[in-house]
Amino acid sequence: MNNDFSRDCIYHTINHQLDLDGKKYETRQLIEYCIRPSSKEEYEDVINGTIYSVLTFDQLKKKNITTESLVDWAIPMDLIERYQHFLDMNNSSSMELLYNCTIPWFGPFCQYRFALNQTFSSIVDITFESKQAQDSYANFTCYVHMKCDRGSSLLCLDWREICDGKIDCLDGGEDEKYCLELHMNQCAQDEYQCRNGMCINQVFLLEAGISYSQDYECLDQSDESSEAGTMKRCVKDPSFRCEDTVCRFPNTLTCGDGDCIPWSVPNEGHSCYNNRDQVFNYDFEWHNEQVTRFSRCFKIGICASNIFSENDFDYYCQKLCENVKICKMNLEYCPSYLFEPDFPVWDGHIRLGFFSNQTFIEKGYPLIPHFVCYDKYKCSFLSPTFELNNNYTCIHIHHLNLSYPLDYNKIFISCIQHYQNVDEMTCVSSSTLHCLGTNKCIPKRYVMDGIPDCYNAFDESIAANSCVLNDNYRFHCTSESKCLSPTMVRDGTSQCIGNEDETYSSEQVTHIQQLPFSALCDGRQELFSSTNESDETHCEQWPCTNQYTRCNGVWNCPKGIDEINCPSNFHCPQNHHPCLFPKTQIMGCLHLNQT
Repeated sequence: MNNDFSRDCIYHTINHQLDLDGKKYETRQLIEYCIRPSSKEEYEDVINGTIYSVLTFDQLKKKNITTESLVDWAIPMDLIERYQHFLDMNNSSSMELLYNCTIPWFGPFCQYRFALNQTFSSIVDITFESKQAQDSYANFTCYVHMKCDRGSSLLCLDWREICDGKIDCLDGGEDEKYCLELHMNQCAQDEYQCRNGMCINQVFLLEAGISYSQDYECLDQSDESSEAGTMKRCVKDPSFRCEDTVCRFPNTLTCGDGDCIPWSVPNEGHSCYNNRDQVFNYDFEWHNEQVTRFSRCFKIGICASNIFSENDFDYYCQKLCENVKICKMNLEYCPSYLFEPDFPVWDGHIRLGFFSNQTFIEKGYPLIPHFVCYDKYKCSFLSPTFELNNNYTCIHIHHLNLSYPLDYNKIFISCIQHYQNVDEMTCVSSSTLHCLGTNKCIPKRYVMDGIPDCYNAFDESIAANSCVLNDNYRFHCTSESKCLSPTMVRDGTSQCIGNEDETYSSEQVTHIQQLPFSALCDGRQELFSSTNESDETHCEQWPCTNQYTRCNGVWNCPKGIDEINCPSNFHCPQNHHPCLFPKTQIMGCLHLNQT
C-alpha cells in the first residue's frame, strides 16, 4: 500500500475462533505494519547489491511472466495489481519498472530486509513476546509528529494520549489542542455517539452481548458495558482490541499497548506488564540520578521513615545516610517541602507534595502525599488550604475527604474542562450540561454513564435529570426516575433501585443474530429472513473459492474445495485431500466427496 500517510506496509494475519450459538467460526484480522520514510529521496534511495534485475512491464509480458510468479518473487502487491491491469488491457504499453530483489531484500526499490532470518509472522510474535520485560524498561512506540515534553526521559507521547481529555504534554498542552471539534461532533439519527464524540452505527452498540467477541467499535470502548472493558492483558497481543483502543476512563493511565491501569501515583512497583508506569515508581532506578525524577531529599525522607529491613536499608540508603537517625538529621538540610516526582503528574497542573518535617511513609501502608497543588482556575470549586510562593495553590490531602487515600485523581477529574462557558451558570452549547457549583460544562452524553465528571458526581445524580436528555439509547429504570447510559446495563453493578439493569436480558437489547464476515457466502446457509434472503443470497459475485481463500490452509468452503489440488509436500491425486486416518494413524488421501 502506498499513500501520503503510510508508504509501504506488510500484512500480518491473526486467527480467532468464535463460538456463536454452539457453532465455531474462524475469523481473521488483517493487520498492516507500515513504514513512512521522512523524504521522497530516502524512500527511493537504492542500495547497492540488493537488486537482481530491473524489468519493465513490457519485458515481463514478453517473457510470459505471470502475476503468480511475481507473488513468488515477493513483489509488492500494488505493483502486481498494476501489472495484472496492464495484462488485462492487452493493447497497452508500459515502461513502468519492476525491481526484482536479491534474497533477503524486498520492497519497491529493494530497500528493506529483516534483521532476523525469520518469517514476518515470527518477527511479530518475537517482538510482542519481548514487550513483557519484567526486570527492564521497554522501548515504547512514540508519536513523533507532535513536540511533547512528558516530564521524564522514561516517557514519550503515546497516540492514545492525544485528545484523551487531560493534558500530557507539559510544554503547552499540544496533545489537547483542537480536540473540542471532536467532542462537539453531531451523529446521524441511526448512529450511537461514543463518549469521545466518535459516531458508530447503532447496530454495533452492546454487540458483545450477542456476538461474544467483545470487539469495540468505539475507540474508547464506550459501546460495550464496563464489565467487558476490564484489563485485557494486551502486552503480547497485536490484535485490534488492543492496538486500536484507548483508555475508557479518564482516571486511568495508558500502558501504551491497549491496557489501562488505575492512576496511582506515586507507587512502588508497576501495574503495566510492559513497565510503562515505572516512571511513577519511586524505587525504580533508585541509584540512577540521571533517570529518576524523585529527589535525593525525598529518598532520604523514605529512609528516615524506618520501613526497610536491615538488608534493604543497606541497599537503598547506605549511600544517603548511615542509619535512620542520621537520615532524619539530614532532612533538616532539605527544603521545607518537596514535589515528588518533580513534574506535574495529572492534567499538566497536579503536583504531589511532601513536608520534610513529616513522616513520608509508614510500614505496611502506601506512600501518600501530604498535600496536592493545582491550578486554582481549573479547580475553582476547591477551597485551598495554603499557597506556596504565590505560584502554587494547595490543599492538604485529608481535606479532600477521600474514601481511599490514593483516589485524589477522582476529585481532579472535575477540573478537566472540554467546553468554554459564558459565565458560572451558562454553557456555550445546548448539548452540554453545567456542573453545579463549578464553571465546568460537560457533554450531556456524559450524564449517568458511571464516570463522575462533575464535582461531587453531580452528573451521576438524580439531580442531573438523565431522563430528559431525549436519548433513545438510554436504559429507563422502572423503579426510579433514572436513565442510564446503555454501557451501564449488565455491567456487574446495580444502578437501579430494583436491580432491573442487571436482570435485563441481552435478547431484549436486540433480536439480531450475528455472523462473522467469513460466514457470508461460504456455502452454508445459516441466516433466514422474512424476505427469503439469507447469508447465501446474492453470492454470484462473491464465489467461495477466490484469490483470498484459495490454498490459504483453511477450509473456507464446503468439502474444502478451496484447498483441493494445492501445492503440498504430501502428493495426492486430483480432487483429493491429504488425510490422517484416525483408526490406523496413517496419512493417506481422501476424495472431496467423502469429506
